[in-house]
Amino acid sequence: MRKTMRGFTLIEIMLVIVIIGCATGIIVLSIPGGPSPKLGNDLAEESQQLAATIQVMSEQATQQGRTIGLHISDHGYQFMIRQQTTAANDDTVTQSTSQALDTLPDWDHQVWQPYTSEKLRTAGEFDEKVSLALTLDGLQLQEEENRLGRSNPQWFDTENQLEAKTPQILLLPSGEITPFSLTLEELGSNSTLYRQIKGQENGQITVLNEPEDNVSGGHS
Repeated sequence: MRKTMRGFTLIEIMLVIVIIGCATGIIVLSIPGGPSPKLGNDLAEESQQLAATIQVMSEQATQQGRTIGLHISDHGYQFMIRQQTTAANDDTVTQSTSQALDTLPDWDHQVWQPYTSEKLRTAGEFDEKVSLALTLDGLQLQEEENRLGRSNPQWFDTENQLEAKTPQILLLPSGEITPFSLTLEELGSNSTLYRQIKGQENGQITVLNEPEDNVSGGHS
């Protein structure tokens, strides 16, 4: 008895392609290194996620025994670490090793480079309608320079940090961080949404629904 072989219809084939495409998109978006939309679709959620990432990166700095930096721009952020260059006047960066770079004595041959991680989002750019304003207080970059025994002021060029993309916030191996207030402002058609991420010198990170100045009625 001959069996009748039934093929797939065009509609069935197209349906399978659509299902595979949707599944692939979900997998890619779930991978931290995969493509993702710009931040800022939900300012409250993104602020909480950034605050949590800063907390985790501070713990990483303690576990790895190295200083991790955080660079803040007008619309985004980038975590950074120091990497060893091959020689003087040479910006070629050597491969990372398991040894903490903070233990190396040759400070003059280290440069700030983007921190990469397969599990964490170490950089992000918010939508253009979201602006970031950073205020530092307490432990300043000059003090951290003195802590680590480096005398070259170019290592922390505070006047050119945005252009040179060097970090304004430092997460230290001791668990301390540069005290900061990062205000995120999203301009809407009818109102403005605020979130403020505050970091204390002891490493505690909190998120406020609006800038602290507004909560306390402003400072004189």
